[in-house]
Amino acid sequence: LASNGQRVQALIVNRIHPAFGDESPAGLRTTAEALRLDQSDAANRQAVLYDNLADFREVALLEREHIEGLRDKIGSAVVAYVPYLAHDVYDFDVLHEIGDMLLGSDTLAAQ
Repeated sequence: LASNGQRVQALIVNRIHPAFGDESPAGLRTTAEALRLDQSDAANRQAVLYDNLADFREVALLEREHIEGLRDKIGSAVVAYVPYLAHDVYDFDVLHEIGDMLLGSDTLAAQ
């Protein structure tokens, strides 16, 4: 965009993964390994869940790192986030929901 003389005034990041807490992926994996030492079925199932959570945390952190890298390139442009939704966007009701996320329902009502 910059090489064509265009300036980024806003960036919408679509389908961003939720952070699911603040523990590091390494800490979550350490907890999973500790649970596996128990060797019970319940502890093993819980360890799998901790590994899964660590994977999600890692994806969320990597996404945010990439976005911060973009922020350096786009300067003072506004950045808006659309979360990873549990459903597809297929009608006006869902588009309205996304509009609320981006602009806030008060802003939409004023227009």
